Amino acid sequence: MVDQGAALAHDKRREKTGLQMKILRIALAAVLMIAAALAFIAQRDGGGALAAQIVYMVALALLCADRFVMVRKERLTNGRALLQVGLGLLILSLLFSPDFGNVMRRKTSGLTIQKIAALCASGNPDMRLMALEICLRRRAFKACSDGFAAAATSDDPTLRSLGAAGLRGRSGMRR
Repeated sequence: MVDQGAALAHDKRREKTGLQMKILRIALAAVLMIAAALAFIAQRDGGGALAAQIVYMVALALLCADRFVMVRKERLTNGRALLQVGLGLLILSLLFSPDFGNVMRRKTSGLTIQKIAALCASGNPDMRLMALEICLRRRAFKACSDGFAAAATSDDPTLRSLGAAGLRGRSGMRR
């Protein structure tokens, strides 16, 4: 015969564990949202978002493990778990996208793209080199296309490689 007191104590422990897991899941969701928001804010301000991105990745890994366990215990459907993990991965891809960071950025430090594009045609090779590197870094392929074309035909191998890289553009393929 099963002891009713032991069964009741086991049920109370299970309820307590279930409540603790719900609290942990809510905290995990809050960490995911806060880390994503901080990463987006850091990208918009032009600063690094690495710490927030790492926190988001760790929280997303914990969420994936939790969803896997929940599906195995048949407390969550496969589709719902897949949708939640997929949404988390979509947000993660936005967090690490350099183009999204450039779109979100409020502050642009230094010279404008027009001034840098003008410096790409400068007679000073060092100035041209710096301007072309800045164009590549800022991913201003269209604005600096004339400078890249001129650099691709240069005698200097460094300028020539920068010009070729700029002509390939964002996709990395020559058009």
